[in-house]
Amino acid sequence: MYMDEERAHEEKEKDPSYGLEDSRTCQIERYYTMEEVEEIEALKNLSHGGFFEPNESVLLDVDEDYFGCESVAESQLMNHQIPWNLIRKIDEYLALLICPKSASQEIQADRIFANIILFLVQNCDFSNGKHSTKYSKQCHTTSFLDKLSKSTVKKFEKKRLLCKSKYIKAKTSFRNILKTILKLTKSQVKALIDVGFCMRTSPRTMTFNEMPFFQVCHGSNIPNESMVIFHSSTQKELDDRMHRLDKILSHPGCPKSKLTTVCRSSRDGYTPRGQFKQIEKRLVKLLRTTGAVDKKSAVVYDEQLLGGPRGWPGRHLAILNKIK
Repeated sequence: MYMDEERAHEEKEKDPSYGLEDSRTCQIERYYTMEEVEEIEALKNLSHGGFFEPNESVLLDVDEDYFGCESVAESQLMNHQIPWNLIRKIDEYLALLICPKSASQEIQADRIFANIILFLVQNCDFSNGKHSTKYSKQCHTTSFLDKLSKSTVKKFEKKRLLCKSKYIKAKTSFRNILKTILKLTKSQVKALIDVGFCMRTSPRTMTFNEMPFFQVCHGSNIPNESMVIFHSSTQKELDDRMHRLDKILSHPGCPKSKLTTVCRSSRDGYTPRGQFKQIEKRLVKLLRTTGAVDKKSAVVYDEQLLGGPRGWPGRHLAILNKIK
């Protein structure tokens, strides 16, 4: 027994991690009680008292999809009649090609793709009909696609955004992506640029290194793979829910939060992208007026947030305005 301890001590000095279990296999258990309460019921409980213990510490986390939940795949891609199998095909190529490590690199990759698609639109004949084959001849020639694929690879190489793969495979994969995009109409191409291209998960996610996939930025609510209930809120519904949240947080029986966080839920495709800016602006103001956040405190945006403080929607308006 003594010899084992002595040996363990020697090994520990050589390697501080000796004897520690791999964090992925170490079983950690936590026990907690979860109580789910509807808004109106929460207000009643606050009025009756006893909902919170005296001097209870509270942490507040507000998810912006509290105000509505949509599927980007359905609302922005499939609504433009883009076949889902084409999006899947693009996703498969991208996952093996592009490997950004941060939100700033993610934006660079998305911008490169937006400009490449704009180049295609400006140089090829995209019909507004349903999958018309009336494209300019040069766009389907091997020499044109090879030349554009080669220059595309160089753009991504310069920014160090390519995954560790052989050059020839990258060029071939980019050519296949371009050929897939050429099957779309002009309105479908605009929808694809608007949705954009992003990482599946944030670099903050524990499993990011295991699944650093780059894809069309449609989120997790995709056809036949989601059981989430969607609801696109009307302006009145959004107003009403803001009002109820205001009443809850400003109620005398609701303790003031020691820490308040807000989840944008944009990357995973939950929060309606068309309403995101209004929701976030009004929510931050509400948190200040109710005292949930000190009026003088600064809003800290995580540096790995999709689209940064400004957000993802509307980032390519200048490019989209060039496509008539």
